[in-house]
Amino acid sequence: SNFRSAWQRRAAASSTRHNLSQLESLKQEIEKQSATLELNREKDQIYATILHDINGPLSIISAFIQIMERQLKETGSLDSEGLAKLKGQLERVNSQANHCIEISKRYLSYFRKEAQRTTRLPINQMLDDVHMLLEKHPAALNQTIVVNPNDTIVCPAIDATELMQVILNLAINALQCTSKPHKVTITGYLIDEPLATDQYPDGPGVMLVNRESFQNRAPLAAISVQDTGPGIPVENFTCIFDPYFTTKQASGGTGLGLPTVARVVKAAKGAVLVKSKPGQGTEFSLFLPTEP
Repeated sequence: SNFRSAWQRRAAASSTRHNLSQLESLKQEIEKQSATLELNREKDQIYATILHDINGPLSIISAFIQIMERQLKETGSLDSEGLAKLKGQLERVNSQANHCIEISKRYLSYFRKEAQRTTRLPINQMLDDVHMLLEKHPAALNQTIVVNPNDTIVCPAIDATELMQVILNLAINALQCTSKPHKVTITGYLIDEPLATDQYPDGPGVMLVNRESFQNRAPLAAISVQDTGPGIPVENFTCIFDPYFTTKQASGGTGLGLPTVARVVKAAKGAVLVKSKPGQGTEFSLFLPTEP
């Protein structure tokens, strides 16, 4: 009896060890597959983000080319004024082509894990460039764009190419928030005191992104993009920064613009404040550390 009991215990222990071994092997396989899936998901998102980021400049390039083609067909020959105008448009096309190249280089550096070269520019210069580009963007047709650059020459501590892409993403979203005529206002300003983040608790129609690691030290460079559109529906508000979330499938929305905004601003230790009310429009405000 004692022998049989001991044998049964050993058999049970052996069976338990075997089961534990199988469970451990299964756990490792699940972790391996999960890691592979996560890596593939990350790569897919990066590839989609590259295409999304380059699409904006390409749309502007396309618009300029169409304008130049139309001018050449209508005039036949160009006088000195026409040539100067055409030269300016070609320079803008070249600028956007270089913008596409810079975006590609930054993503390639990310893949290769190389140190990225950064270029800083003052807010006023960036907003002047944004205004010039948005006027030719297809989304700006029949809409009103107002840009208020900041008079203070201040450089946010963020790469100019990435910040330009962030502002364009927000501005194009604002222009596309409704097909009805509405107004989009982009304003640059300087904050001489730390942002009073406790005045913006997350709740209905209010969200502060990167509250935890925000480098909230004055002076802060701030840029707001405000529209007079319909506002963000309450049921969608908490999802707007989720990758691939979009309400614009019919018009080709990818749901990658706002996730890109959040990623870039977080990397710069800045913050994004979103305020929206149904029927009263939406405002996105960027708060960024400045160059010492």
